[in-house]
Amino acid sequence: MAHSKTLIFCITIGLLLVAHNPGVSQAAIGSTSSAQFSCSSSRTSVENSGAANVASGPLTLFIGYRQVSGNNQNPIMAAFNGNTQVWCRQDYDTSPADSRGYGLVSVAGNIYATFTADGGNVTLTNFTGDGWINSYGSGGGPRVSVVLRIDPNTGEPYGGTFIIAKLNSGNTNSATVDAITPSGGHVAISGVSAFGPLDTSRNRRNDCTENEFTYVLSTDLSRIISAGCTGGSTLFAGNIAPSLADVDNSGRVTPADAIFVINRIGENVNTGDNGAADVNNDNVISTADVSIVINSLGTNAP
Repeated sequence: MAHSKTLIFCITIGLLLVAHNPGVSQAAIGSTSSAQFSCSSSRTSVENSGAANVASGPLTLFIGYRQVSGNNQNPIMAAFNGNTQVWCRQDYDTSPADSRGYGLVSVAGNIYATFTADGGNVTLTNFTGDGWINSYGSGGGPRVSVVLRIDPNTGEPYGGTFIIAKLNSGNTNSATVDAITPSGGHVAISGVSAFGPLDTSRNRRNDCTENEFTYVLSTDLSRIISAGCTGGSTLFAGNIAPSLADVDNSGRVTPADAIFVINRIGENVNTGDNGAADVNNDNVISTADVSIVINSLGTNAP
């Protein structure tokens, strides 16, 4: 029986290692290219354009771009109930800077839309004021991503964040979101950037060997929980230190710490020694806490 339980734990840890490895393709968004259509386009025409889409109840939402001028594109979204257009919005960005919509996903009851932005004056900032990163940043030109949480019934954004990288100078560098997945009551945003991805304090990291990132954010995109990258150690938000992943206080983060947290998923954090399993201090013991421990395996915790 003990051997069987150990085997289950090992399999669980292995699966979680795959699920939370930023280098593993999660295919939540699919193609990062964008399709062109207009508010006068029929559903058939929009579908034939190859526009990314997602279902929400009786509605199907589509995202892409419209050609504003010879060298300027702006995002567009539309929703259809059957072949009837319910709404269409093309006011997410009305600036001269190039921006496009390219991805739609449904995660834990929320609809998230992904956009590209090629400059700092995009009006997508109208929807990111409370976001983890609320603007394009310094400089201009490198293409970055913007993620907005969308009301499927109206197309209205209610929460959003920019996703950027930074150069040594502090100026913004390019970043592309290619997956958005659930993560223990939060949302994990993954992708690839130019050098280099950010830590939870929005500073450029120097330890990411392949510049692939996974940021775990609150569902409203206003608060970061953790920031990880391929080849780098996970950094934590606020006062959360890597030593908290050493839940058994052995001085090193080991699989035993992951097992400790796994055994307490969903339990009351105020019962017994469960508080140690709430690694990210969000008052919930979840797979997000397991992910933090796994991303810290092998590190010393003085």
